[in-house]
Amino acid sequence: MVVFLAGAITGFAVVGAPLLAWSMVGIAAAAALFLAPPYLRIMAVVLSAACSRLLVATGLVSNFANFFHFPLALGVGLLAMREPSRRSPVRRTLGLGLLGLLVIALISWLMNGGDVLRPFLDWLVFAEPLLIIYAIIVMPPARTSSRFLWGLVFVITSAQVPLAVYQAFTLGLGDPVQGFFIGAGAGAHVAGAVSLVGSLVCIARARDKENLASIAAWLLCAAVLFLVAIIADAKQVVIAFLPAVILIILVSMRRRIAWVVIALPIFAVVLFAVFSLYPPLQRALDWALINRGAQGKVGSFALIAGRLSTGWTRWLIGLGPGNSVSRVAIMGLEAMVKHDSPVYLLGLQPAATTVELWNLTASSRFFASSSVWSFISSWMGLLGDLGIAGFGVFVWMLVTIWLNLRGRSGWEQAAARGAFLMMILLAFFYSWLEEPGYTLMAALVIGLGSAAGYRDLSGAVSLPEDEK
Repeated sequence: MVVFLAGAITGFAVVGAPLLAWSMVGIAAAAALFLAPPYLRIMAVVLSAACSRLLVATGLVSNFANFFHFPLALGVGLLAMREPSRRSPVRRTLGLGLLGLLVIALISWLMNGGDVLRPFLDWLVFAEPLLIIYAIIVMPPARTSSRFLWGLVFVITSAQVPLAVYQAFTLGLGDPVQGFFIGAGAGAHVAGAVSLVGSLVCIARARDKENLASIAAWLLCAAVLFLVAIIADAKQVVIAFLPAVILIILVSMRRRIAWVVIALPIFAVVLFAVFSLYPPLQRALDWALINRGAQGKVGSFALIAGRLSTGWTRWLIGLGPGNSVSRVAIMGLEAMVKHDSPVYLLGLQPAATTVELWNLTASSRFFASSSVWSFISSWMGLLGDLGIAGFGVFVWMLVTIWLNLRGRSGWEQAAARGAFLMMILLAFFYSWLEEPGYTLMAALVIGLGSAAGYRDLSGAVSLPEDEK
C-alpha cells in the first residue's frame, strides 16, 4: 500500500511539478548509490548517459532524465575524494587539476561576468569524464567488478547494432540512425562514436588471444560495430577512429607480432572496401573540400583570438565560462535549445562572441552543412572560455593519464590508449569533449585501462612499484 501511494504521489508530481518531481527522483537515486559499491556507481552514471534518451523517446520518463548523469558523476567524484589517501601521482594530479579548473572557472566568471550558473556548468561539462576516470583510479575495481564493467562496455556498444540496423531499414541511412541517442542533435554521430569505442575494445581484446578462431571472432565483432558508424554516416567519427586503430596495432608489434600479421591485412581490406563502396566517406580524403571547410574553424579561432587579445588577462583566464564556443555557450542560443528541454528553463543568455560566431556559420550554407565545418570545437571552447590557464590545467590532467597508460602493455591499456586518442582528435571537430553519451563511455574504457595495473594476479587491489 505504501509503495502504491508513493508511486501515485510521484505520478501526480511529475504532471504538476515536473522539475521538483524529477529532482526528488534524482536525489533518491543518488542517495541509494551512496550505499552501493563503487563499480555500481560507475555503472549508474554510464547507463544514465547512454540510455536516457532511449527511455525519454518511449515516453516513460521526462526529459529531465537526460541530465541525471551530471549529479551522479559529481557524486561519484566526491565520494572518491573521501577515500583514504594513496600515494598515487595520478590521483594527486587529477584531484588538484579538477579543483584548479573549478577555481579558474570562478575567477574567469568574476572577471568577465555572466549568468551565475555558468562557471559551475562549464566546469561540470568539461570535468565529467575526468571525474569518472578519477573515481576508477582512486577506487580500482577488483577483478570480478572489472570484468563486469568491461562487459557493460560490450553490452552498451553492441546493443546499438540491432537498433541502428532497424532504424536504417525503416527510416533510412544517415541522420535517422541514432541508436540509443534518439532525439539528440548529433544522435547519429554519438551512436557511431559509442559503437567505435566498443570496436576499439574488441580489436585490443583480439591481440591477447592465442588461437586464430578467437582472434577472428573478436575482429569480426569489431567490424560489425564499425558498420554502425558507416550506416549512420558518422564520417568525422570514422576519421578519428582510424588513427586509434593504427595506434593499437603499433603498440602491439613488440609483444604480439603474430596478431599484427593477421590484423593488418584484415584492417587494410575492410578500410579499402569501405572507402570504395561508400562514396560519402571518400569526401574525407577530398583535400580541396577539407581546405574549404577548415576555414570555418580558422575563422572561429581568429575571432576568439582577437577577443582574447584585448588584454593579457583574457589570454590567461579567457572570455568567461560559456562565453565563447563551449557547449555551455551554445546553450544560450535559442536555435540550439529545444523549448521543452530543461536547459531552456535555465534562461541562459548567449554571449556576444557566441552570437557573432553563430552568425558567421549560419551565413554560409557550406559551413552550416556539417558540424565539422562549424564554429564549434571543444578545444576552442576550452581556450575561449577559460584561457591558457584553464586549457593548460585540462591538458596537464590528460597528459598525466596518457603517461600512466604508456607504462603498461595489457589489452586494457591498448584499448584505453585507442579510446583516448580518438577522443582527443574528435575534440578538434566538434564539442565532443562535452558530449556525455560518448565521453562517459570513453572515460569508462580509459579509467579501466588506467586501473588495470592496480590489481595483482590474485585480483586484489595493489599499486604498481612506481606508485608505492
